Amino acid sequence: MEFLHHMKPLVVQILTKEPRVSADKNYDVECRTSGSRPEAVITWWKAEKQIKKMAQNYPLENNESLSVLSFVPSIDDDGKYLTCRAENLAIPGSALEDKWRLDVQYQPVVTLKMGKTLNPDDIKEGDDVYFECSVRANPKVYKLAWFKDQDIGTKRNYLLQGKELKNNATAGIVLSDHSLVLQRITRYSAGDYTCLVANSEGKTANTPVCKEGRSEVVVGALKQETVSLVCSVESHPAPLIFHWTFNNSGELVEVPHSRYSHMAAAVGTPSVAESLKEYPQFHGSRLNYTPATEMDYGTVACWASNQVGKQRTPCLFQVIAAGRPYALHNCSTTEMSAPLDAEELNAKSGTGLIVRCLEGYDGGLPIHSYQLEVVADEDGGPILLNKTVPASPNGPTFEVAGLTTGRSYRLFLYAINAKGRSEPAILEPVTLKGVAMYTTGECIDFLMSYRDRLTDMLNFNPSSKSIALDGSLL
Repeated sequence: MEFLHHMKPLVVQILTKEPRVSADKNYDVECRTSGSRPEAVITWWKAEKQIKKMAQNYPLENNESLSVLSFVPSIDDDGKYLTCRAENLAIPGSALEDKWRLDVQYQPVVTLKMGKTLNPDDIKEGDDVYFECSVRANPKVYKLAWFKDQDIGTKRNYLLQGKELKNNATAGIVLSDHSLVLQRITRYSAGDYTCLVANSEGKTANTPVCKEGRSEVVVGALKQETVSLVCSVESHPAPLIFHWTFNNSGELVEVPHSRYSHMAAAVGTPSVAESLKEYPQFHGSRLNYTPATEMDYGTVACWASNQVGKQRTPCLFQVIAAGRPYALHNCSTTEMSAPLDAEELNAKSGTGLIVRCLEGYDGGLPIHSYQLEVVADEDGGPILLNKTVPASPNGPTFEVAGLTTGRSYRLFLYAINAKGRSEPAILEPVTLKGVAMYTTGECIDFLMSYRDRLTDMLNFNPSSKSIALDGSLL
């Protein structure tokens, strides 16, 4: 009888830790492990997310294993950790890891914008206009230059046709750090302005970038549900082409051109104001995407290219399986013997409720609000109160006033995301014991009456009459 003695991995090591890597280039990263019996399972992780289908594992002699990962770092990988993990699945807690902090170097990512204080719809001759060249780069840039090009040529000779701008106070051109100021603009100021930035990885001008707030979007979709993905970019000159890719766990697939459309901007001969207010210009492409199986959920990326070059960092859409939220749970009520909302002070009952619940699963999309419906306990009763509150990290809290003491109610509570409303969490029956109270007007009338009676009592001569404890005359 053969006895197999299980052993944990003793060593795991990434063998090819480059001090720096370049974005968008392919690297074969090797990881070796030894000591495990049976052989260890090697997996790769980036920023705590597993990388699948991009590695080849090879068993070696003497309980050793080798894994080779085909890895293409992106700009966003800069500063993240790539991890090789070896584990004997027969021994819980046996995993060993080796980490490699990525120093990803890349050509500058350049964005050209008009100054924030300027109104692009109110620019006229004689005004001062300034542009800001925003740069993201690793390593640091060693050159930043400005060009004006009135005759845009092909991508190959685009910058050669342009004229580099220099500080010239007489001509109203002022360069300062990453800014360009055009003073007292005239009709001759019209044209295309380019910010060119260089580091050791290369030169980049203001190629397209994702519209602010649209660099990464989470989209929830059911199977067989078509969702419209709109890739909005800021670009000047306008984009010439777009292209889309799909990636699920490391497998990159080009999306055919026939599946998406290009929303182009109108072309014309601009005036000075119209030309200058084009910064920033927004353009886009639309892809109608329909996940059919689990493998169709993943990352959809969009790139734009203009005459200056290709967009360096794509706009990303994380397409996830999504639906309505799960029902709220652990709901409870606390009775309050005072009205909670000022507008409900005229209610005959001073009884109020505080209702609290915990969230369930959000359905794959953020929960944006909660809803409470209050109905009479009788079957088929109408909705007496419908209240919605915004989402909270601690789950919903509803404050309800104006309910009738002694009456029973049913409470229906919902969580809501972009896909709709959850199944209800139901509290029934909820009967309020409460303390009756006066409305605001009745309270004032009562106090005035009591004051008058108390005055009569104090002015009364006790030698001729007696006073009962309730204030009435005997």
